[in-house]
Amino acid sequence: MQYLKKFTATGSPDATFGTNGNITNPFNFNIVSDMYIKPDGKILGAGFSDNVMQLNTNGTPDTVFGANGVANIGILSNIEALTLDADSRIVIAGYAILDISTQNIVGRFTENGLPDTEFGTNGIVYSDPITDPYTQQFRAVGTTSNNKVVTFTKTASAIKVLQFNEDGTADNTFGTAGIKICTFTDVSDNEGYDLSIQADDKILISGYALYTNQEDAENSLLIRLTTTGAFDTTFGNGGRIIEPVSNINDNFKVLKIQPNGAIVVKPEYGYEDNVIKLLRYLSGESLGVLDFKSDNNAVYVYPNPITESSVLQYILKNNESVTITVTDMNGRIVNTLVQDADQMAGTYSQKLLMGNIAAGTYFATIATAKGKVSVKLVK
Repeated sequence: MQYLKKFTATGSPDATFGTNGNITNPFNFNIVSDMYIKPDGKILGAGFSDNVMQLNTNGTPDTVFGANGVANIGILSNIEALTLDADSRIVIAGYAILDISTQNIVGRFTENGLPDTEFGTNGIVYSDPITDPYTQQFRAVGTTSNNKVVTFTKTASAIKVLQFNEDGTADNTFGTAGIKICTFTDVSDNEGYDLSIQADDKILISGYALYTNQEDAENSLLIRLTTTGAFDTTFGNGGRIIEPVSNINDNFKVLKIQPNGAIVVKPEYGYEDNVIKLLRYLSGESLGVLDFKSDNNAVYVYPNPITESSVLQYILKNNESVTITVTDMNGRIVNTLVQDADQMAGTYSQKLLMGNIAAGTYFATIATAKGKVSVKLVK
């Protein structure tokens, strides 16, 4: 059974929506895989069916959309994700169950819910056949400012990103013939869960990675690609951030971009001691540096690049138990400067002891019970 609830900005049930802010079974499919709130407040929903539904702002079916609120793709399929492009057309991704095979698909509807015949064949582009929809299906979809369509699947051991032109043909300016395989020399396996596209059309993908020498330890993964499908070397370590996790189910699952450009990820389960965990990354020049509750913490390193006299200065506005570590670009701890120290609110200067550490790029991380904030170091 489905439940759809709507709240006002103050957190109260919205009395204009359904019955006291609640609708039971608003969509005509069993499992809802994705929803999208349009700029006009109407609600799009997709799921394990060949339909996309649109609800009015009060929760009733929008009868001017498709056929009585339902847009049908015309083939037996499961729609996993949907979004809008710059022209308000509805773009979907998922897989189709055909007579002789199962194939990944992307599709597009017009704003009023009709198949867009200017995209692919009758609004559908068929991609590679798949044998395991759970791991190989198109899991997310995004669109660029010029209406190109981006999605991803999984090869045997890596994320496979595909970009299509506005008409549904492969974008040959992206990767190789419209495809980028996200492999790393020190990673034996990686998989994607979510996708977002920045205002500058750079592509972010969240998921997990396995180091070659740590096959039993999954790590959270965040990748950024340029508009041509290359790894964005200004982001993290050569276009990626890999975060060790204590729980195999804490891989980066949900990925969103805030209006100010900050990147927010939520682990798959993402809670500990009844506290939900969110991580936020900056998207400016200090890309790849964690920014948790930046109004509570300020961090400075000087001089940087590091010398024997370099210090890490930070301001605590509250009493905290603090741990400070230095990690390499792969997230491995190379030095622990402070361990579980109870510190009062105030300004602190910690000497950076890195004399025995090889030249390279590192991160100094200040961690408390509330989260952590990191700053890049160059030695």
